Amino acid sequence: MRQPDRHRQALYDDHAKRLLGYRRVLAAFLKLVLPELKPYSAGQIVTMIDPDIRISTKILHPDLKIRGLNTEYREKLRHRQDQPADESKGIRFDILFRVQLPAGAREILINIEIQKDKLKNYELLPRAVSCLGELIASQTDREYVAQDYDRLMPVCSIWIVAGQDRNTITAYNLTEKTTGEPDMWGKAELVQAVILGFNEESKPEPGEEPVWNLLRGLFSTTMSVVDRLGILEDYGIPTVQDVEEEVLDMCNLGQGVYEKGKRAGELQGIQQGQTESEQRISQLKQMMVKADRTEEFLAALDNPQVLYRLYREFGIIAN
Repeated sequence: MRQPDRHRQALYDDHAKRLLGYRRVLAAFLKLVLPELKPYSAGQIVTMIDPDIRISTKILHPDLKIRGLNTEYREKLRHRQDQPADESKGIRFDILFRVQLPAGAREILINIEIQKDKLKNYELLPRAVSCLGELIASQTDREYVAQDYDRLMPVCSIWIVAGQDRNTITAYNLTEKTTGEPDMWGKAELVQAVILGFNEESKPEPGEEPVWNLLRGLFSTTMSVVDRLGILEDYGIPTVQDVEEEVLDMCNLGQGVYEKGKRAGELQGIQQGQTESEQRISQLKQMMVKADRTEEFLAALDNPQVLYRLYREFGIIAN
């Protein structure tokens, strides 16, 4: 692949992580994915998410004597001052944060990974298990000390893997099978992984899991900015400026979650989205010409954010 394509993909990945990393977006997503959060509203879940959301960060090993989320890189003491620290150690996480369940329940340490396409060289589950192991190991001498293992924080790793032929949800949990008393050795709620196989070109189907349409709003390769922002609004995610700009930049980069190698406007599957957009533009044109705002309409054609606000102003899409 040419360097400009790699650079564009990297930029797209950064926008995708930041968009999903907004607390409102995370709350809507977690409600649809994690069973323990489904009873709560997205507004309640927002308050449970620690504001310290780390994007593209590393958890380091406990012998580095870190604090907080264990993400600040420090040199090991045995290193000489003029030598760089070994940054090859540890796993880099796309999104990392904590959720505090109500009623005094323990926090959950959650990471979310976004994969751009099908895996070719390895199976995903061992990699997810490796991430879970890193999340657990990072708590030594920080969440618990000595043999105080009861303070171990539950960990969860969620993977969004695009480029799939169909949408699938697969959950892995530490479960109990015993001939003794249930929970006699402790509760099996410490480790879980969720893998979402996502076809970003899929269309809504009756009875499908709601999370798929939310992911279309976040990462679709075939939908317009207006349509994607409309979906996010349906899930209670306000189209504030930061969210609008992330979606707009992602569309302008012309990449899906997985590599396409073309600008979004050149994609084969965008024809249906263009038809819907053209209908809206035609309707807006008629209304703005009638309102003697033709010049404003023409200027807005090159600015999707302005178009979106005009659609809302003239009632073409719901406020």
